[in-house]
Amino acid sequence: MVVVGLVAAIVLSVPVLGRIGVDAALRGAGPGAASTGADPSLPGYQAFVAASPTVLVADVGPDGRLVAAALVGGSARQGGGGVLLLPAALRVEASGPTLGEAFGDDGPLALAGRVEAILRVDVGEVVRLDDASWRETVGATTTLRIDNPAPILGDAGEDLFPAGPLELPADRIAAYLHRRAPGEDELEALYRAELVWAAWMARGGASAGVLGDLVRGLLGVDATVLTLPVSAGGDAERRGYTAAVGDVDEAVALVVPFPAPPERGGRTRVRLLDGTGDPDRSLRAAGEVVPLGASILVVGNADRFDHDLDEVEYHRPSADPAARRIAARLGVTDVSFTDQPDSAIDVTIVVGRSHRFDPEVPNATVAR
Repeated sequence: MVVVGLVAAIVLSVPVLGRIGVDAALRGAGPGAASTGADPSLPGYQAFVAASPTVLVADVGPDGRLVAAALVGGSARQGGGGVLLLPAALRVEASGPTLGEAFGDDGPLALAGRVEAILRVDVGEVVRLDDASWRETVGATTTLRIDNPAPILGDAGEDLFPAGPLELPADRIAAYLHRRAPGEDELEALYRAELVWAAWMARGGASAGVLGDLVRGLLGVDATVLTLPVSAGGDAERRGYTAAVGDVDEAVALVVPFPAPPERGGRTRVRLLDGTGDPDRSLRAAGEVVPLGASILVVGNADRFDHDLDEVEYHRPSADPAARRIAARLGVTDVSFTDQPDSAIDVTIVVGRSHRFDPEVPNATVAR
């Protein structure tokens, strides 16, 4: 994994929503939309979370096949984000098609559907990058500086990209990504892709297009570049990779601070409330909850500010296991149930004064 700094803060930019009609508004409008009028310092205030933007990149070789996929997420306003690389041989299930096969058979939309099924996060836009579009998107005058781990050879055995410090102009990025070093497997090639993405994010000012805008928005903020942890499997004819749900959720949380759940579901929809009068406490707790496969849809204040203990409440029987996983992470022993079958929220969390924060979880602040 290549880390550009540390994911040190989660910053929310949220519109205002009064305490009445939260669930009705959520069902009608979705994350990011709300009415105005409430005072965020008052008990009962609630607001939608602006979901982190995402772009799915299909890196396509000269033969038109998928070389790799990458989910780019986060923004400067949310204090984090980055790039999650996915091997083309990754499968949703061991017997299903790989990402490369889905892309080759049915195109970008099929790829997006597969990625959403694996990562359980909504994909915003899909961008196809080939030799020409890599140059255009990164910026024709951009040169990336990387430390190349292994020599990359040309068709005649010539040393195209020597090992060691390397200056990589924009018009050679695709060639560097699409060739393999002798004996290099797909995951080792993705490590070199990590180097390229990290260098681009450090010098993304000239980038163009919707992907370039997102990369440029990550300039100067803490960001992470990593390859999804996977396990190899399959027989000689159907080899590929699969990923465990826990590894997926942890990785997604690093690059998409506030993931939106995909339409087909799969994430626990959470309302996160402060019960102390200090909103930073509840927002910091978001970093403990998202890696459990949650989407924070609403933040705000509890009905009062004298809560000592954390509270976890779930609103439909099917959310019981997720609520108990969250409670275990937060150290809550008493989980309650309030039946709200039509609610847009699966679990409500109130953060109390006695909450002990995980030292491994980044701080969070709120943008006012």
